Amino acid sequence: MLTSIGRAATRRICASTRVSVSSSQLLSRDIVVCSAVAARAFSTSPWSALPTSKTPSKTTTKAAATKKTAATAGKTTATAKKSTAAATKASKAKPKAKPKAKPKAKPKAKAAPAKRPKKVLSPEAEEKLRIRQLRSFALLEKVKVTGDTPWMVYVTQNLKAGEALGNQMTELAAKFKNLYSYEREALEATAQANRTANEATLKAWVESFPPERIYLANQSRRRLNRMTDKKYPLIQDERLPKLPVGPWPLFVKSRFADGFTNTGSVGDGLKVLGQEYKALSEAEKRPFQTQHEAASAKYEIEIKEIRDKAKDLAKVITEAKEAKALATKTAYNAKRYAERKAQAAETK
Repeated sequence: MLTSIGRAATRRICASTRVSVSSSQLLSRDIVVCSAVAARAFSTSPWSALPTSKTPSKTTTKAAATKKTAATAGKTTATAKKSTAAATKASKAKPKAKPKAKPKAKPKAKAAPAKRPKKVLSPEAEEKLRIRQLRSFALLEKVKVTGDTPWMVYVTQNLKAGEALGNQMTELAAKFKNLYSYEREALEATAQANRTANEATLKAWVESFPPERIYLANQSRRRLNRMTDKKYPLIQDERLPKLPVGPWPLFVKSRFADGFTNTGSVGDGLKVLGQEYKALSEAEKRPFQTQHEAASAKYEIEIKEIRDKAKDLAKVITEAKEAKALATKTAYNAKRYAERKAQAAETK
């Protein structure tokens, strides 16, 4: 009996020992598995999330790596071959023509500044401006000449500088009236010599200008005579075309050339010639008319040429005058600017 009881106790002890051993083994296995799973959680592979019972061998890993390397090398070689073939085809292909450069767009011109509107002048102001312009064309500068009359010669010889002119002129006039005849003859001779010298001086002055300039001056003087109260004598120039003479003056000239003598006054002689001219037939008057027509045609050609040159000359004179006025104004403005700048520097 004791023997059976002892056997039963022995069985219980063995069974409990096995259970504890098995439990301890299972517990240690679970700990190992959890540690492995925790360690593989840091891997980049998606398969590391699952527990693996077996670790792949190094041989398998190397073989896979070798296959991947071979595949990558194969792809690289194929890619290189394709690139080489493409480069060869591109080199064989004809080079494309370079596109023409587009012409550069021209910069837009800046808009010109708006001009100031011209000042509208009144009729009186326009007339004054016109008179001023005519005076600039009229050659009004005085030519230096000497006295050409006995009185002028006497005044020139006896006038004293520094004394009142009015008193001197009154005194000289009284003395001139009481001169002896030989004194007057001497003054007349001097005046005659002065007249000859003055004519030469005036002729030289006139000929210092071209004919069109004298023509322009005379035209301006005629207009000034009409527009003002002053009288401006015309300049005598033999180079200017002469107005053609009519048939009647040509007849008179021819009659005096033929030896016509006038026994009476000039008026009586002209009356006689007038009656003769009226008595002429048309055929007898025709030569004088033909001569007049030829002279008129010649005059028109010559005066037109002079007139055209005078117009061009008037433009040149006007432009020169305007340029001179502009230069004067510019110089004045520059001077004023320098003065103001100096004053500003002094105040600082």
